[in-house]
Amino acid sequence: MSHLHFGDRGALVSSLGYSDAELDALRIARHFFHAFCEPGKQGWIGAFGYALRARGPDQGPQFALATLNAIQAVRQIRHSSFRFNCPTCKDCARYLSGNERSYMSALRAAVRRDEQALAGQLWLLCESNDPTKATEAFLTLGSFMPALAEAPL
Repeated sequence: MSHLHFGDRGALVSSLGYSDAELDALRIARHFFHAFCEPGKQGWIGAFGYALRARGPDQGPQFALATLNAIQAVRQIRHSSFRFNCPTCKDCARYLSGNERSYMSALRAAVRRDEQALAGQLWLLCESNDPTKATEAFLTLGSFMPALAEAPL
């Protein structure tokens, strides 16, 4: 995992049409990404804290844990660094890296229960390695998200 403070940070998040629930999911995931990149900053506290604020005490912890499970599944399959934008940097957090976009596209496919699209997005996210282990993790994560209108992946 590596975060981007300089260089090509990707597309503006505001230009991608994400729902509030998707933006919450992205923020929680970014805190976990940051926890792996810089463990001393304890990003997992931010992830669970934000999940509790966004989803409440009943769903927040389960949503955060499902997010962590999906990330861990990808980490076990993917070989290279996952590039993300830092959740604690206001300027960086306005952007979405290519890796984050693949993650969010996989999440959208999982929410829709579109296993064919999910398999394709996970194939990209997992760098052409067999994404089978990540599929169930993303479907579980998707079950915590409200249904999405047909937005592009």
